[in-house]
Amino acid sequence: MVLRRGITRGILLLASLVALTGCPGSGDRLRADETTSVRRTANNDVCFAVHNAQDYQPVFISINPRAIPPSKQKYILRPPLTVKNAQLCIPSSFYTFASDGQFIVKYILKSRTQSLPTRSVVVGVDVSKGEIYAFPLANNEITR
Repeated sequence: MVLRRGITRGILLLASLVALTGCPGSGDRLRADETTSVRRTANNDVCFAVHNAQDYQPVFISINPRAIPPSKQKYILRPPLTVKNAQLCIPSSFYTFASDGQFIVKYILKSRTQSLPTRSVVVGVDVSKGEIYAFPLANNEITR
């Protein structure tokens, strides 16, 4: 009798878990963030290479100092930026990077005309004495 109750409870627990969480499927898979290179142009734009650009355009961007807590981070939906010539460039009129410091730049790219998956890109940007470099991100800063 006690064994039968244990089995019944186990089956009910398993059925409840499946009902509440659903079955895993292709839409449930977490995609890794991409990262890319960064450079500064002659007119002071900060540009990120967009590999396999196709017709992807940014639908979200976040540029924040590296040490800022998530609750204080700023996000912009539908930024007035475009991918041109396989590059996403940020003009100083949109955002001005401090002359020294580390920043985390996150953006999401979406195809305008095709049903391609969205792409999440995260780049560590180090500005030192006016020069700009990409730096490796910690595990808590990027989904691998």
